Amino acid sequence: MKYVRMTVRGEVQGVNLRYKVKEKAKELGITGYVKNVSDGSVYIEAAGEDSALDRLADWLRSDPGSAKVDEVRVRAATGDDYVDFSVR
Repeated sequence: MKYVRMTVRGEVQGVNLRYKVKEKAKELGITGYVKNVSDGSVYIEAAGEDSALDRLADWLRSDPGSAKVDEVRVRAATGDDYVDFSVR
């Protein structure tokens, strides 16, 4: 199990990105959460297999839905044992 923190920048708020992230995370077997940040970015804490986390980051970079992603920053983290994936 690997833990990461992701920051997604661009036109990422107000376009239902958090809910799309939740759906994709569940599809990939990832647990954690996603939330909007006051600076206009979206923050994700995620736990899962390396390949699943890489796929989530790649998916985010593909401008999912109406989002226009300028940057996806992924950092290693220590994590909690999340039960599911939630929107905060």
